[in-house]
Amino acid sequence: MSERNFKGEAIEVTVTDLSVPKDSGAMVESLDEAIRAKFYGQSDALLIRRMERAPDFGYDDEAYELNRRLTLVGMAWKWSQKYGRDVVVVYRPEEPEPPENAVLGYD
Repeated sequence: MSERNFKGEAIEVTVTDLSVPKDSGAMVESLDEAIRAKFYGQSDALLIRRMERAPDFGYDDEAYELNRRLTLVGMAWKWSQKYGRDVVVVYRPEEPEPPENAVLGYD
């Protein structure tokens, strides 16, 4: 199976047996595969939209999948405020972030 990452590049995804194994070490891998399969075919934008519209702490699976996808391309996400509501901001971690009270464009 293949899906697209944040940049729109095709990546291969392998989903195997999604049953929960008895040992906990394999369970983590199985949960990862189950979440990946759950959101297969859904864009990053749709995951973000679902997270922004979900009730508090009702977006765990979406956040896990978005983290997985963004990590593949060296990006991350964080919550921010826009017009009084929480929004997801995607960014490159190596780019320095200005302080909250910074005035941009002035020396």
